[in-house]
Amino acid sequence: MKYRPEIDGLRAVAVVPVVLFHADLPGFSAGFIGVDIFFVISGFLITTILVNEITSGCFSIVRFYERRTRRILPALFLVILLCIPFAWMWMLPDDLENMGQSIAATLLFSNNILLTLTTGYWDLASEFKPLLHTWSLGVEEQYYLIFPILLMAIWWGARRFLLPAMIVMALFSFVLFLVPHYLTLTSSQTAAVFYNLPTRAWQLLMGGIAAILVYRGTAVVTRRTAATWSSIGLILVLLSLFMPLQENLHVTLRTLIGTAGATLLVAFASRSNLSGRLLANRGVVLIGIISYSAYLFHQPLIAFTRIFVAEEPGALLAVPVALTFLFAGLSYRFVERPFRDRARISTTVLLSSLTVVGAGLLAFGVVAHFTSGFPQRSGDSAAGQTNLAAISIAYNQRAYGFQTDAFPDGDGPSVLVLGNSFGRDMVNVVLEALPGTPLNLVYRSDHYDCFAADPDPVFQGLLAAADIVFMASSVLPQESCVADDIARITASGGQILYVGTKHFGYNLNWIMRVPADRRANLSNALMGETLQHERDMAAIVPAEHYLSILDAISVGGRVPITDAQGQILSPDRTHLTQAGARLVASSLDWSLIAE
Repeated sequence: MKYRPEIDGLRAVAVVPVVLFHADLPGFSAGFIGVDIFFVISGFLITTILVNEITSGCFSIVRFYERRTRRILPALFLVILLCIPFAWMWMLPDDLENMGQSIAATLLFSNNILLTLTTGYWDLASEFKPLLHTWSLGVEEQYYLIFPILLMAIWWGARRFLLPAMIVMALFSFVLFLVPHYLTLTSSQTAAVFYNLPTRAWQLLMGGIAAILVYRGTAVVTRRTAATWSSIGLILVLLSLFMPLQENLHVTLRTLIGTAGATLLVAFASRSNLSGRLLANRGVVLIGIISYSAYLFHQPLIAFTRIFVAEEPGALLAVPVALTFLFAGLSYRFVERPFRDRARISTTVLLSSLTVVGAGLLAFGVVAHFTSGFPQRSGDSAAGQTNLAAISIAYNQRAYGFQTDAFPDGDGPSVLVLGNSFGRDMVNVVLEALPGTPLNLVYRSDHYDCFAADPDPVFQGLLAAADIVFMASSVLPQESCVADDIARITASGGQILYVGTKHFGYNLNWIMRVPADRRANLSNALMGETLQHERDMAAIVPAEHYLSILDAISVGGRVPITDAQGQILSPDRTHLTQAGARLVASSLDWSLIAE
């Protein structure tokens, strides 16, 4: 197909906001729309190439996939290969285990599926995932596996139905994307909508529809009309990236506007109109030319910067942003261009080299998963606890064994713990604090505050029988209910305590860089949002009913992240390991129960 510099310019418009979005640069909170623009461009180019080759009689599915291989894999393998040494040196075992899973899934073009399956309450924070961004490659490659075959089948079987079929598929995919945004979804269901082909195909198909219209001449209009539509397209793209929107419209409307704008640009922008000339500016085009490598490099560079530092990097992220485009230029010059040239690198050399490197990378990813992130790297109890996350999840969830409908008939006070996973942490804290004290302990995750509004007679019976109620949750209690709930428990002769928040700082991975014999009693700075949550909680709950974990364990604005033996106190910065539960337990006053 004829080279169109304005499409490379549009790639630049897509990649720069994505990079700056992941670097948390103010003003680019909607930079994720750049991925939607990439999808439209990919759909347009792939459909154009396929239709041109099919109509000219030179189409080969083998050659098509060879071009995709040359375009995508060499630079991708390079980035993964460069990530491994830093992951090995800087990542805690659980984070490296997650990295290994991401490597394997990325190589199999299914990181989007992995992210869907693993997204949840205990998931590693996205900003610490060096290969998070490869989910979009999974979407595109899954599309490339299906669409060429489908297009050929329709083209040779019922060509006149090709455009209607693509429109119907796009509409169906768009409905799948749109409807769930107006439902109450779990985090994994939300991830499924965001990451997967069925809800993203409409964007690739929009580009494909534009390609069919251009091929048929439907999009060939007067220069004035083309200028008008391309200008509208550029305005829509810029609006999607920068206009303020309410949160409930943030994803759906921005995505629709950005996708529509990109579609108009690929169809109508050219050097004969203003939008096309702006996009075809030499500097913009140069960024677009290296955009694939820039996209590959930016997330690892930004993520490893975050993994390296102990506190939020802030302006330091300007360094990985700058390195992104430097490394992208080098990658394009010495990796992308040579591997795309069949005269320089034959198909045999291409496939054999990629097979060897790919097998090695896949093996590393699989072993990292099955060894739980090579915990022997650290050789001590702080960073070398095998599968700390899994152990800590099981430890947290043992509280479900106390989720009953009545207190046990035994000696000691009746203790009721209410809340989500923070409540389960509190169950462990109580058990670790008073291992020899008789307790009648019940945990409930299905009830929380606003006692009077809960009609469940079982829950009401537990409240009436409780000597002590612990309210422990990651969310603030409803202020309007606190006074009534306190009055309800105290009127029946009980005591109620609201447990404050806990958070162990921005990053724990820096522990790996501390020598094993110096890992005792390490600490992190308390984060601003954690302190704000603590202040909000203290403003809602009367002091005599407030149990502050942060006041008990933090000193001088810093929170411990390891104990005296160097054991990690939290697997994920918010929940407790057994060592964490024991430290919290030893820091609180338990006279209320012990009496």
